[in-house]
Amino acid sequence: MRSRRPPLHHDERSGGCCRWCGEAILHESGPKAGQPNRRRAWHPACVEAYQLAAWRKRQFKFVKKRDGACCAACGEAPKKWLASRRRSIDRETRARYVRVRRACALELDHTIPLWSVAHLPPDARRAYYGPENLKLLCPACHRAKTTREAAQRAALRRAPSPPLIPAKAGVQTDYADFLAAFTRAAAQLGSRLSPG
Repeated sequence: MRSRRPPLHHDERSGGCCRWCGEAILHESGPKAGQPNRRRAWHPACVEAYQLAAWRKRQFKFVKKRDGACCAACGEAPKKWLASRRRSIDRETRARYVRVRRACALELDHTIPLWSVAHLPPDARRAYYGPENLKLLCPACHRAKTTREAAQRAALRRAPSPPLIPAKAGVQTDYADFLAAFTRAAAQLGSRLSPG
């Protein structure tokens, strides 16, 4: 999938329908109480849910607070040095200095890759963008997982045209089922690849 943004509800209606959950947004008070509010496009709770599903900084903070600042695979808590070039406040010297600080070196990654659920309908696919499908990995574990997934994706591209995981409306694909289907396809193709 090209976009990492979750799919939204798009329809021809000019407003009054939430872009995240698809439900009607009604006036809460006044003479139009109970009627659709055509000026709004989001419920307040849906704005929070969308930000948690789409904004990487927000996701990182949430997952770091939920799981702690350690790798989900190996348990390490790596740090890295960050350097930023800044100008001196003193106008006479105009000197540049480098500000160095320690920062968390963990990377945010999807447990079930988004490309493996690209065939699902938008409502079912939206669940895979949330923090339930996210974990923190150290650079070494993230590199290994990315390499493994790239090999799986390449094998799927070489597979016969029928999809390994059939698209069914409203059915969420489990990653274990995906790996089992991949292993069967790799065996049929005579591939020497194993999903490690």
